[in-house]
Amino acid sequence: MRAKLHLCSLKTMLTRISAITLTSMIVSCTVIGAKQLDKQFGPTRDISRYVSTDSMAGTFFRDNVKPILENRCVNCHACYDSPCQLQLSSSAGIDRGIHESPVYSSTRIVAANPTRLFIDKQSTKAWREIGFNPVLNERRQIKDANLSAGLLFQALLLKQKNPLPETNILSKKDFDFSLNRDNECPSIETFHQYSKKNPLAGMPYGLPGLSNKEFLTIQQWIQSGGKLTAPQTVPEQLTHQIKQWELFLNNSSLKSQLVSRYIYEHLFLANIFFGAPDTNDSQTQYFKLVRSYTPPGQPLEIIATRRPYDDPETSRAYYRFRPLVSTLVAKTHIPYALNSQRMQWIKALFFEPDYEVTELPGYEKRYINPFITFKDLPSRSRYRFMLEESNFIISGFIKGPVCRGQVAVDVINDHFWAFFIDPDTQAIPRMDEFLLEQSENLRLPGHSGSTAGILTPWLTYSKANRKYLAAKRKALKQVFQDNTELNETLIWDGDGKNENAALTIFRNFDNASVVKGLVGNTPKTVWVIDYPLLERIHYLLTVDFDVYGNLGHQLNTRLYMDFLRIEGEYNFLLLMPFEKRLSIRDHWYRDTSESVRDYLYSCDAD
Repeated sequence: MRAKLHLCSLKTMLTRISAITLTSMIVSCTVIGAKQLDKQFGPTRDISRYVSTDSMAGTFFRDNVKPILENRCVNCHACYDSPCQLQLSSSAGIDRGIHESPVYSSTRIVAANPTRLFIDKQSTKAWREIGFNPVLNERRQIKDANLSAGLLFQALLLKQKNPLPETNILSKKDFDFSLNRDNECPSIETFHQYSKKNPLAGMPYGLPGLSNKEFLTIQQWIQSGGKLTAPQTVPEQLTHQIKQWELFLNNSSLKSQLVSRYIYEHLFLANIFFGAPDTNDSQTQYFKLVRSYTPPGQPLEIIATRRPYDDPETSRAYYRFRPLVSTLVAKTHIPYALNSQRMQWIKALFFEPDYEVTELPGYEKRYINPFITFKDLPSRSRYRFMLEESNFIISGFIKGPVCRGQVAVDVINDHFWAFFIDPDTQAIPRMDEFLLEQSENLRLPGHSGSTAGILTPWLTYSKANRKYLAAKRKALKQVFQDNTELNETLIWDGDGKNENAALTIFRNFDNASVVKGLVGNTPKTVWVIDYPLLERIHYLLTVDFDVYGNLGHQLNTRLYMDFLRIEGEYNFLLLMPFEKRLSIRDHWYRDTSESVRDYLYSCDAD
């Protein structure tokens, strides 16, 4: 036994020595590389790359360089899953550079600090201070240095020197395309060693290299200093509309402040444009609705909280519009139209009903619950606000912070339809009172924070959700005692004109999409969504979800989504003829685990 212990200790010691030696070698190489570059081109320093869009350098970047980046690079480098956090979809992302820590992590014990572009840091210097390395030369700005000390150019040059092999392109030996691969993120100081070890890792990774014309264009741009264009000015016409909306969203009355908070927490993901819903095109300018320390009319100062409902730590947060300056990509683009008709509709929805707001909710932990925070707003108004653009709301959990969809879409079927309960014929009477009574049972995993445990929180939410379903079942039985009126007449028909009344969701592994209308053959399952379910889907997967959260937070989110999926399917079963419900349920869940069946049957679909 003692010998075994000594042997284990020896192996442990050798492992540690090897690790220390390897680390020392890497550090040594890094120092040598840095010294060589410093000797040739001087030390690193702050570089100002931004030029006006109408300058010669600005025009060259916009008309020649940007299209190449968008066609060949942005597909992989535009979201949270960008390798090495390199986002090439904007000037700010190019200037920020790379970081070795991935945003997505399935083993994170403690939540990471957010590194959201345009939000968490506002300058290149600030990004350098937290470990981002440049991809463009930050030493002496001369042609040789810009190429030799520029990581982006060296990565492209590596592909030119080592093109794709003619055969066996997808060899696992040469290329790792797995979703959770460990990316290597060398700095320019260590790239020489990296390229010798990985000659086929040039960019674009695993794809054909740039054409000669494209490569020479990028080379010319980098050689000339890699000039970038600053954000364009907002046209006067849009400035007027933005002013109107910012005045509306920042009215000082308590009711206005609560309504604006609700609107913000539902539109913070939107790519907002000003015009009719069908007028957005490739020339449309988009904006993000953000919280700012400064009121309208003053320079915007972003309030960078982890979640949109976190305490802004200021006496008053203002809702402002920040221009969206990144290339639009399908996996994050969720457009939402604001116009004069929409403003009148919102006023009618939230300000015409007879109710009072005598006190604003705070930002304490108990308010991490929309059913408590917005209890003073009529639930019908809240529901109608989401229902009017249900395609947008559902798109949030597909294109929102999840971005890589496994956390959310892993629990849904490959094809299903979604319908909605008519807001004018809500099945449960006294909905506002009912939701307030059930608010504790409707808590979501975000309540446990970004560093959460696994087993205990899940059991807590599971029990609470069962209690809510039991209360809901009891309330429904009081209204529909003989089950005769619990049928498809409760489904919203879109007021006869709204295409958001029925949606089709498709999934392919970790990707999903949503379209309006009923598309495809009759699916295996169907969801029927009411207000409490729609609100929880939105908060669970967009507002509460923290992509930088730990394993516990992400797992709890995924498990809770199971509850919501089951509830949507359960709602559909309730509208089926009484004698058909059990057989449909048993067919749907015939291959599920015992624990899932136990949960399902406790819902008492009969």
